[in-house]
Amino acid sequence: MTAERLIGFQTRLESRINTTSQMIFCTIGVFLHTLLAGDGFLGGLTHLIIDEVHCRDRYTDMLLGIIRTRLGKFPGLRLILLSDSGSCNVLSTYFLKCPVVKILSSVKPNMELFLEEILTCTKFLAKQDDPSDAFLVDAASTYDSAIAAAWLSGTEEVFIQLMNWVIDGTMPVDYQHRLTGITLLMAATIHGRTDIVKCLISHGADPTMKVREALTSGFVCCISLLINCSFFKVKRVDAV
Repeated sequence: MTAERLIGFQTRLESRINTTSQMIFCTIGVFLHTLLAGDGFLGGLTHLIIDEVHCRDRYTDMLLGIIRTRLGKFPGLRLILLSDSGSCNVLSTYFLKCPVVKILSSVKPNMELFLEEILTCTKFLAKQDDPSDAFLVDAASTYDSAIAAAWLSGTEEVFIQLMNWVIDGTMPVDYQHRLTGITLLMAATIHGRTDIVKCLISHGADPTMKVREALTSGFVCCISLLINCSFFKVKRVDAV
């Protein structure tokens, strides 16, 4: 990354972009979350490159469907899809017979790694504990403070801030307070905010996560979730 950050990236855990960024790498999920706020930003893009579109996961398919309906609205936007040769014709037909460019390349071997192995190889966890990485430390401290405030006071302002972080992908939906293990879902549940609970569940929040052992002696929050998510029941019972 240059000093001006002409090239940046954004994921659910990190964001390294600013107003000078000319090229931004991001996940499909982050791009979809950005679209939730409106498609006006597409007018400021010249090219949109989507990789691995042949994988056909639900998020990629959703993004392709949305972009297909927006190409007429933003004629200056150029869409480039990267795929294996097997799905090129299908994609070309879907996007009104767009041209196909084939690039010959050798097949590279693939390795299957689990998340724990990736974290070890990249030393990501070590970087989180490294005080020299001010960005990660500041972000975690900010999340911890906000979650603590949501748990203790439950004010509308702090819940709005936390939900904005979750929706735009800045904070993971299941982020746990580093000392207590409390999540945003737990804080919303204890204050009876069923609207926030429903929204978090729809974003993939895990209702089975637990607090740290130091808190289990106080009380246990039990969430009964109906399959159809029509409503939520919250119980507060004393621990034995």
